[in-house]
Amino acid sequence: MANWEQTFRMLVATRGTALRSYAYLLTGDASTAGDLVQEALTRVFARRRISADVGELEAYVRRAMLNQYVDGRRRLARWNARRHLLVEPAVHDETSSWSRTRYGVHSQRCRRDSGPASYCATTKT
Repeated sequence: MANWEQTFRMLVATRGTALRSYAYLLTGDASTAGDLVQEALTRVFARRRISADVGELEAYVRRAMLNQYVDGRRRLARWNARRHLLVEPAVHDETSSWSRTRYGVHSQRCRRDSGPASYCATTKT
């Protein structure tokens, strides 16, 4: 087994839970946090020179996760700022009878003293 494999296994075994917790703190979503940890580990261990010290590696992986998370948020903000330039927004006429029928918008005419709701008449408008 190569030296980096032993280091990788030791890092994941000893500090894997802490790395996932840190990623969850950043993202707020468990599946996204898992993806963030995996991507950071891939980027860190793709480098040729890796320290054998687990403490140094953990700090390096945490920094890689933070950088990746911040880059992703910036990329999303840039995309949201420019998306409207690429696609024209769909115009929805919410007053048309088709949209009211399609989305089940009904008006219910019922008096308070007429009894249970099952006695009320439901009509589409």
